[in-house]
Amino acid sequence: MNDELPEVLTLGHPKLAQPSVRVDLEDIKTDLFQERLALLERGLKHYGANGIAAPQLGWFERYFFCLLYTSPSPRD
Repeated sequence: MNDELPEVLTLGHPKLAQPSVRVDLEDIKTDLFQERLALLERGLKHYGANGIAAPQLGWFERYFFCLLYTSPSPRD
């Protein structure tokens, strides 16, 4: 898989109106899914976001990556 971050699609982008498909539990174990999850984490950190969804990177599947902070947050 390419490690380059894809363009991030943001609110209002027409592609985000496209339906996403459910991810089967068995798919979570695959190398492809794990690589995409790692890329979501990289994108989240690169863009300084608290969360990012697979469709924002052009993968129209229902999963996301988010950070949960305890107080104080590293961003405070």
